[in-house]
Amino acid sequence: SNARGGVAAPVAYGQCDGGLCFTSTVGRRFPDPIFQLNPGYQYVEAYRNVLYDFAVPPLSRWLYMLVWAAVSLGLGAFVFRKFSARIVEEL
Repeated sequence: SNARGGVAAPVAYGQCDGGLCFTSTVGRRFPDPIFQLNPGYQYVEAYRNVLYDFAVPPLSRWLYMLVWAAVSLGLGAFVFRKFSARIVEEL
């Protein structure tokens, strides 16, 4: 609880490497490598590159997003083919 009667947030927000950086109460800084493996992080960073930096995202980010898009499409096609005969019954 803080002086205003609210609950203190366990996370402090600040600027880090041109983007939002999170510093926990134990001093661990994000984004860390595990956090960066999240495909959504890469897409958000690409949007930030374009909207805030007025720059084209780096080739490595494009490749990362392309690979995740291909994996997602392939996995979706596999699941669809496997369950397409039963989908009407399941719904």
